[in-house]
Amino acid sequence: MRDARVRRLEDAGRHPDQAKWLSAEEKELLRRDLAVDRDEGTRSFREVLRDPRVYALAIGYFCLISGLYAVSFWLPMILKENGLTDTVRIGLYSALPYAFAIVLMVVLGRRSTAPVNAACTARSRR
Repeated sequence: MRDARVRRLEDAGRHPDQAKWLSAEEKELLRRDLAVDRDEGTRSFREVLRDPRVYALAIGYFCLISGLYAVSFWLPMILKENGLTDTVRIGLYSALPYAFAIVLMVVLGRRSTAPVNAACTARSRR
């Protein structure tokens, strides 16, 4: 939520004091967050390459994409080698992981905006 508000302020070219939709507490929190971001400054490319978090994210991304490609490219062949001969059936079975992902994204998206989670998020910001 904080990032969305910061982006909205930056897009409008405004200061947190001009945001009518924020409470006084939220304005102060946003002012402090923006000051910290300004104080951090910029980093050189060498500093970024020395940061182990960059490599952790790269490894995680590599694993994610590798799994995606494995399912995309090899699942139809695996299904065919296990006895499915009908091309339509192979296509339908290959689409199952993606159909499951679509349903899961909708369910988790609705769950994340449920009032219970919103109340927990509001409490954690205090």
